[in-house]
Amino acid sequence: MVIGIKTSNGETIMGEKSEQMGSDALTLEEPFSIMIAPTGQGTYGIGLAPYISFAEDKKFTFGREHILHTFTPSADLKNEYHRLTGRGIVVPDSGIKVVK
Repeated sequence: MVIGIKTSNGETIMGEKSEQMGSDALTLEEPFSIMIAPTGQGTYGIGLAPYISFAEDKKFTFGREHILHTFTPSADLKNEYHRLTGRGIVVPDSGIKVVK
């Protein structure tokens, strides 16, 4: 199950939930940092980058005291995560477009 977390230091991270050690900690496999960046003309895009990309570890445990909240990532983010990691299934776009 892919979940997202917001940490107490402001990071937004998503990954495959692999273990929950009681209420004390949460382990994510192949986590990615979620970054928001301007794309120009007042719009913003969302990008994913491997969490601590220089580490050999692919599993990271986060103490509950450092997690502000957890969330379910949008379908687009999950699809991009699955594409980048080769894990899970990429769900096709429903074809419904939201007008902003």
